[in-house]
Amino acid sequence: MHASALRVKCPEHGVKLAEMPWTRKGSAFTLLFEQAALTLAREMPINATAHIIGITDKRLWRIVQHYE
Repeated sequence: MHASALRVKCPEHGVKLAEMPWTRKGSAFTLLFEQAALTLAREMPINATAHIIGITDKRLWRIVQHYE
């Protein structure tokens, strides 16, 4: 599933992206997706996990390193 973040127009600060309660700030993934990715990464190599969940190994490493 893909969804665009809500954009909020503020007269003082301009257009900003609204924070979503189901995402980590700065991440393009939901917390539930990150949890699933970490669970798989614990059990198998990063390249295999990245292939299964459909992202690059570089993006998966960023998730892993955030939660270390």
